[in-house]
Amino acid sequence: MKVLVTGGAGLIGSHLVRQLLADGHEVTVLDDLSAGVREHLPASGFTFWKQDVRHQDIVQVQSPSAGG
Repeated sequence: MKVLVTGGAGLIGSHLVRQLLADGHEVTVLDDLSAGVREHLPASGFTFWKQDVRHQDIVQVQSPSAGG
C-alpha cells in the first residue's frame, strides 16, 4: 500500500515510518523539518518531501474512491 506520513521526521512519525517500511509499504514522508529532524528517519527506502503541508504548491493527492 502507498502511504503518506505527514510530520514523518518527528519522534512519533519516524517510528511510524519505520514500522510501515518493515511491513512492506511504499512510504512517502512530508515534513518541513520545523520540529522534526531528517536524522530521525531511516537512511533510505522511502521518498522524502521537505515541504509544509499548508504550502500552496503542495501536490494534491486523492484516493481512487475520492472520484479523482
